[in-house]
Amino acid sequence: MDFDVVFVTYNSASWLGDLFASLEKIIYEKKKLHLYFSDNASTDQTLKLLKQFRKKYADQFGSFVIQENRENWGFGKGNNIAAALGSSNHLLFLNIDTSLYPDTMTELSKAIRADIHSNFALWELRQLPYEHPKIYDPLTSETSWSSGACFAIRRDVYEQLGGYDESFFMYAEDVDLSWRVRLAGFRIRYIPKAVVNHYCYQKAAQVKPLQYIYSFIGNLHLRRKFGTGKDYWKGLSLVLLHMIRNTPPFPRAKRQFLKAYFANRKHFKQARRWHEEHFSEIQKCTFQFLAFDYEEVRKGSFWACNRPNAFPKVSVIVRTCGRPDMLRETLISLRNQTYPNIEIVVVEDGLDVSGTMIRKEFADLNIVYKATGRKVGRCVVGNEAMAMATGEYFNFLDDDDVFYADHVETLISALEKQPTYKAAYALAFETPVTVESKTPYKYKIYEYRNTLDERFSRLELLYHNLFPIQTVLFSRKIYEKHGGFNTELDVLEDWDLWIRYALDTPFLYVPKTTSQYRTPADQAIRDRRANELHDAYENLKRKNACRVISMTGAEMEEEIRNAPFLQQQCFTLQHMAQRETLLLAIARRVYRAMKR
Repeated sequence: MDFDVVFVTYNSASWLGDLFASLEKIIYEKKKLHLYFSDNASTDQTLKLLKQFRKKYADQFGSFVIQENRENWGFGKGNNIAAALGSSNHLLFLNIDTSLYPDTMTELSKAIRADIHSNFALWELRQLPYEHPKIYDPLTSETSWSSGACFAIRRDVYEQLGGYDESFFMYAEDVDLSWRVRLAGFRIRYIPKAVVNHYCYQKAAQVKPLQYIYSFIGNLHLRRKFGTGKDYWKGLSLVLLHMIRNTPPFPRAKRQFLKAYFANRKHFKQARRWHEEHFSEIQKCTFQFLAFDYEEVRKGSFWACNRPNAFPKVSVIVRTCGRPDMLRETLISLRNQTYPNIEIVVVEDGLDVSGTMIRKEFADLNIVYKATGRKVGRCVVGNEAMAMATGEYFNFLDDDDVFYADHVETLISALEKQPTYKAAYALAFETPVTVESKTPYKYKIYEYRNTLDERFSRLELLYHNLFPIQTVLFSRKIYEKHGGFNTELDVLEDWDLWIRYALDTPFLYVPKTTSQYRTPADQAIRDRRANELHDAYENLKRKNACRVISMTGAEMEEEIRNAPFLQQQCFTLQHMAQRETLLLAIARRVYRAMKR
């Protein structure tokens, strides 16, 4: 598959070495790659270096073209200029501060070929070390918009849309292009296995002046183009309130914003006219303005993650009970994992209902399947699965939950960086759903809730569970030492398991959302479940109060510092102690008076 690979440069000399070093190492036919550089009047050594690299690499690639622009046209127009120079069926847009992995192009072309008969027309690559946080469908990988830093698009679609809207100078032009792709009836897919390193931020949460100013301008531009007048004025109010309430990240930020705002008012008027011309199409599509975001976001925007150096086998343990249509989604999310060494152990509570589906649809996965033959309960099922597992690490994933593609890789990478830990846990979305059909399995997700997000504390774990079961990846050695589920429990078995494991080893906290677990959206059902769990919860809490935890005073102080619930308890206990001291003093005075 041929690609026209497009770059925009502007004083980009420092990035060229890493880029070409990575291009040299890719496992792909380089003659299929046609490189087009659009330079926006750089004043450093960018053009000189580009010409040196052209001399060195021109024979290796299908094309190597440098377009010298007479001024800085901005990101969108710079890309359009370079894209027009090629003729391949697919365009690949990469920021100049990116570098590729050896398998990046192979994975990208594989994904595009798989979509050849679909209406997917734009494919977004995954960025490391900071993955873009917007959500995508863990099953289909469909997303609502693509970052402009690294994506491929069909040339015919790009030309049909007229390319980037050049009235966006920088920032939000990628959202605009994505939304116009969807408006034209096409879809966007995220490709987590096609990875680039993106050196956009020199440190986590870095604020760059141009990004700060033009992200706001771009947001207002999009609200004018795709939203209502109410959306626009609400956006402007949000920007102004943000600037009033927060200290600007650099000098004269407010002044620079106002200057850019008035300079772009003509573009806002053009956007409004465009909105009126395409009003009927816009009404048929959903475009979100979530303050300054355009989609729900996963936590962990600046959790640095890189591919692990080693790939120990991970056994993902799936408990199921005669729900093959639901189980199918769980297994699809495992097929989508970026981590290559996974064993899936599926144990069905009861008769063999799912075996045929597994063998027929998931023969490409390393799956071990067993049906118990009779109902034995979720704890026995989990124990049988762990006994069958052969991985160095275990991770549960029940048949009504799903992983995002990076779940296993993220946790293994975190443990690799901090090898003293034997277990790690990430964050999860709670997704309240209404089931519309069980066969086929259809449901409606109402929202994405960040319900549990707490640093690890053994003391607080005694009061309540800190993490859903599927968020934890743990060493096989813990299981071998402390065993599996307590089969006397019908519910809350995972909480009991984590407490026993946590008494042996702390868990590594990874503040990134990597999974979803479903709950009923119906409040009556939620209340009934809570009532059913209440007695079991109180019994376990009383049991946990008798557990002995060995730690120093400093360790206890650190755990309380990381545990808001415990801080509240300590505050209450302190006041209770003061009250008891006062009552005791009064009692002593009364006793002395009586003696006299």
